[in-house]
Amino acid sequence: MDAKITKKRLGHLLSYDWIKIIAVAVAAIIAWGLLFTMTETRRLPSQGFSVMNYSGTKFNSAGTTLNSFLSDDKFSHEVIETECVDVMRAGDDYLISLMDATLSTDDCDVIIVANANDPDSETEEGKTYLTYAQELIGGYSHYVIDANEFLEGARTYLNGYYTNGYKDASSLDKNKVGAHFRTRVQETQDKRFKTEDVIAVAIECEIERMEKYRQALLNVEDYLDKGYFRIDLIETDVSANGEIVHLQRNLLNLCPNEESMGGLKKEFYYETQELDEVTGSTLTISTAKDMMVAFAKTANMDSNFYYESLLYVDSLAQKYCEPLQAK
Repeated sequence: MDAKITKKRLGHLLSYDWIKIIAVAVAAIIAWGLLFTMTETRRLPSQGFSVMNYSGTKFNSAGTTLNSFLSDDKFSHEVIETECVDVMRAGDDYLISLMDATLSTDDCDVIIVANANDPDSETEEGKTYLTYAQELIGGYSHYVIDANEFLEGARTYLNGYYTNGYKDASSLDKNKVGAHFRTRVQETQDKRFKTEDVIAVAIECEIERMEKYRQALLNVEDYLDKGYFRIDLIETDVSANGEIVHLQRNLLNLCPNEESMGGLKKEFYYETQELDEVTGSTLTISTAKDMMVAFAKTANMDSNFYYESLLYVDSLAQKYCEPLQAK
């Protein structure tokens, strides 16, 4: 049998079977891509920390400070990536779609929102405004943990490891921390921790995580006592299925007093109008007054790592709170 490849035979093959050849090549490329996609190691929600802004709020440093928090070891060993998710980058027209996409993929730990009047929310009845914070609660309350419940949850979580309560640093049960870590690894089948040496190092990091959460909680409680932070109740009414539903959440106010926390606007701010008493003209100013943190809860978040958010807000106070800098 003559199986020699000639120009004539090759031409016939390409003339009659070129569609099949292209189809096979495309199928091979797709299969190869799927193989790598399915087998690659994906980042767990707990391994990332994301800050999202809401309508009216703009990032100032474009995430520079957030990423420096990671390099300075402000977060626990679990967090390996930080990001600012700027849902306002395309304007209000795309706000809802970007919010939904970000929250549904677990890429949000805290939402930054101002409790300031949204000028676009004026009603027909006569200049009644909703605040940006009210709008957030009206649309996304199911993703927001009440701040009081969040702090109480942190106390309960830490008291599960500190035998004499979280305020007693010496009462940390390190054996319990280690045992719970091993159980979690076994239940989740986490492939990062395969050998005893790796597990031993990770347990030490877990102990450090508890100590960080404890100190951050104590600090935030102190900021609240001294008025650097404040917890504010945000209430609003929405229409659902022909009925009016009352929604409310407590949010953490990062800047109740501009004298102590005004520097926060180096991170994020909103713009407002202010009358110049000298010239009588209207000025547009940037401010972080009554800037809120909404603690987020998404579908696949690991509850063991909710309190990375405490580390974040504690770091903001340490960086921008004037009374703390004076010490």
